[in-house]
Amino acid sequence: MFAFILLFRDKRRLPFTQVDVAYVTSVTVIMDILVMRKTPGAVGTDMEFSDLEAFVVVAESKSVKVAGARMKLSQSAVTRRLQNLEQSVGAVLIHREARPLVLTPEGAEAYKHSKNVLAAIDSMRAAMVPDAEMKGEFRLGISMSIGDMLLARSIESLCREFQNLQIQVVVDESHSLMKKVERRDLDAVVILLIDDARVPEGLSGDLLSHDAMGVVAAKSLAIPSSVRLADLMEYAWALNPPGCSARDELIRGCNKLGEPPRILVESSGAALKLELIEKGLGIGLARKKDVAASRRANRLRFIVPTDFKHRIGTWLVCSPNIGRLRAPVECLKRTLQASD
Repeated sequence: MFAFILLFRDKRRLPFTQVDVAYVTSVTVIMDILVMRKTPGAVGTDMEFSDLEAFVVVAESKSVKVAGARMKLSQSAVTRRLQNLEQSVGAVLIHREARPLVLTPEGAEAYKHSKNVLAAIDSMRAAMVPDAEMKGEFRLGISMSIGDMLLARSIESLCREFQNLQIQVVVDESHSLMKKVERRDLDAVVILLIDDARVPEGLSGDLLSHDAMGVVAAKSLAIPSSVRLADLMEYAWALNPPGCSARDELIRGCNKLGEPPRILVESSGAALKLELIEKGLGIGLARKKDVAASRRANRLRFIVPTDFKHRIGTWLVCSPNIGRLRAPVECLKRTLQASD
């Protein structure tokens, strides 16, 4: 692989870039850490890109079977690639007897640098290909609470700018999407996090906007502007399904009052909830800007209980080593910020 980079640069008479340096440095670090203390003659020096890739997928999925399915390889083929890499570096990288699989200390160090290597290769490939010609998959997750119009604009921008990129969109609750991007089942996600919540370690997150969260109710209910959560316990609620952070905060607040909320409907669809709320059949939770943007805005009220003040942040989350998909992620970020 390194020889390919050298020949590639020489053929095009291009200077070495940071991509080249990152690759060489990462490989050197792996060999320094895992090979220097071994007998030189006892360890191979060949390191294949496919072996590194298989190791990273196994490390992230914690399963040879799942890794094989993702890479469209048999389990035995994945195992062979792991064995090849372990022979190259002269160390056991995975505790195979553990379920799920667990990295050894050497494996954890190798994983960190392997991600840098793969990201560097992806970056080099991306640098050689114009955005419109970028191919492959971009697996995007978007919170169901973001809104259909924003979802449509985001997909439209990506499809227009990256015409050969296969874009796959999953709509789900923020909590579920976070788990999927952690497992690398998705490349990037747009989620909502409440108050000072942050993305987990190992992921890269950009806070795109903050907005007040409160109670949405029909004007016909004549709820006072200044209320406490206890004053709203007589009403039924139209809420998102479990996993929604705003819903979780409401339930915690009600439980402190000694009475769980009376839930009329649990639905992922904003249209159904707002229709019921507009008719005065229940109340719900929403961001202030979503209420203002609703076609029902003139018949709804946004209320912030004095003892239930929270803010919702819109986050774009991905792996810090997103590699060649950095351009689509940046395109998505621009679209979301422009639409806010």
